[in-house]
Amino acid sequence: MSGSLRRFPTAVLALVLTGGGLLIAAPPSHAAALGLAQLEAEVSFDKNEAAGHTCTQTGPGNADSGLATFAADGVPVTRSVSSSAVLTDNAVAADQTTMAAGATVTGTATQVGGQLTNVHIAGSGSASLTTAVANTSCGASLDAGGVLEFQFSLAAPTLLTISAEAHHMIGIVEAGSLLGSSDDPEAALTYTLGGHGVSTTSVVLPAGTSFIGVSELSVGLDAPTTATTLTRSGDFAADISFQAPGAASSDQSGNAGKNVKLGDGRDCTAGTLALTWSKKAGHGKHRVIKKATVSVDGAKVATVKKPKKNQVTTVSGLDPESAADVEVAFKIKGKGKFTADRSYLRCS
Repeated sequence: MSGSLRRFPTAVLALVLTGGGLLIAAPPSHAAALGLAQLEAEVSFDKNEAAGHTCTQTGPGNADSGLATFAADGVPVTRSVSSSAVLTDNAVAADQTTMAAGATVTGTATQVGGQLTNVHIAGSGSASLTTAVANTSCGASLDAGGVLEFQFSLAAPTLLTISAEAHHMIGIVEAGSLLGSSDDPEAALTYTLGGHGVSTTSVVLPAGTSFIGVSELSVGLDAPTTATTLTRSGDFAADISFQAPGAASSDQSGNAGKNVKLGDGRDCTAGTLALTWSKKAGHGKHRVIKKATVSVDGAKVATVKKPKKNQVTTVSGLDPESAADVEVAFKIKGKGKFTADRSYLRCS
């Protein structure tokens, strides 16, 4: 197996942030440049011999695809590998275990204006293991998967969200800042396993250098106690998005769009949201809206009386640590009820 990129443990956050991990290097020289961007597919075969038994492995054995580099250019980079091995008990020739495995790993990174916008990671693996006798003394096991890692630079605080899904494949994706205290790092982790695992997490990363790493991606098998054949295959996919904290996460909806516009983003510093009233709101004695209410996640937070055209209403009461669904509602005499709705990302 390649010594330059190997599967690293779940404790990678502590290692990386204290300078002992694989990702410490000079930071990227400019935004969207990826540092140490590399991926690799790997398969491995192992044994756990019973006391008093020695087993010999034959066949190609452990293998990897070799390292591949990639850039934030939207071009998918894929590496694949396959191999096989046979374990035989030196004292019992009939005690033989035959193994085969294959793995594929793909990474794709995109950017706009020098800032990362999305990273897509995909992996798949297959494994088969056949024992010729029950209670084999060789204790065979195999693993198919891979790794991926890179550094990147952020020009401003950014909300990073990881959404992962897997079928019969273990997948761990970690992201975090290389700045600040290692005792309380800004970081996030998704963990998927089982028949159908789904995991989503997010973190607001500060400006500066951060990392993303797939610390485990694997399909594995262990020799059973019976003489039989086992097979397993799995797949994994993760999408990582990069968004401005507090930005609108949806378009404005509702029938009040001609009267009021909800801002394209929250002011995360002030903890407010701006509403801008159009000429349809009227002016002077011709204001058509007597009273409008503003609700956040269904709870009323403000009342706006007789808004007029070009008026900007500043709404407070949005929890910076939570996403927010904002609604403005009012009635116009003779026309009924009007609403405007928009959703926003969390700020911190």
